[in-house]
Amino acid sequence: MFKVIKHHKKPLYEDVALQIEALIAEGNLKAGDQLPPERELAEIFGVSRTCIREAVKSLAARNLIIVEHGKGVFVLQTNSNDIEVSQLMAKLFAVNDDNMKDLYEIRKLIEPKAAAWAASRCTDEEAEEILSHFAKEQEYAHAINVIKMWEYDTKFHMAIVEATHNKVLTRIMRGMLDLLAESRRSTFRVKGRPLKSMKEHMLIAEAIRTKDPQAAERLMLEHLHNVEEEIQAFRDM
Repeated sequence: MFKVIKHHKKPLYEDVALQIEALIAEGNLKAGDQLPPERELAEIFGVSRTCIREAVKSLAARNLIIVEHGKGVFVLQTNSNDIEVSQLMAKLFAVNDDNMKDLYEIRKLIEPKAAAWAASRCTDEEAEEILSHFAKEQEYAHAINVIKMWEYDTKFHMAIVEATHNKVLTRIMRGMLDLLAESRRSTFRVKGRPLKSMKEHMLIAEAIRTKDPQAAERLMLEHLHNVEEEIQAFRDM
């Protein structure tokens, strides 16, 4: 079922994650199925255990699998349509210096409006969920756990999109965030950027909680603009 990773242009863990994601989308791995142990997966794919851990973290951040400590890694119930959209976008685009600007241009077009819609349409429970993801991100920042910070950064942005109640938008954004995963992770290595992101997230979450669409839209646009600038600066170093 799994195949040894031989040729790769992306980081190894992304190739591993994509292969597991494809098996979930095709129904070869179903909700509740347990993945082989880390050591066994490393041998099957021909990669290091560190690579397997990174792939697992990436898939868990997107709610495709769940890690139950002391028990193992299990497949979650997921919408195969979302996975298919993500895979299609991955085939159409390869994120690099040439098209990252284009992707962020689209992201700045979509996400600010999503934040405005979320402020207008979200339930109280959805607003609390957005705030809870921000709180978790803040908690892991104090613990200096960059991987978990990135995980809850992703959940924060997706919770906002899901609060628009627009299923098409949700699928598009899930695919776009997947495409930008590596460049987004790089911002957490930029000195001071994680704390800046948290402050910006706090303002966005508060605007959504108080049902202020104009503020939510403006603050999200500012946040994305700041992140894009710092990603580009990081790449130019």
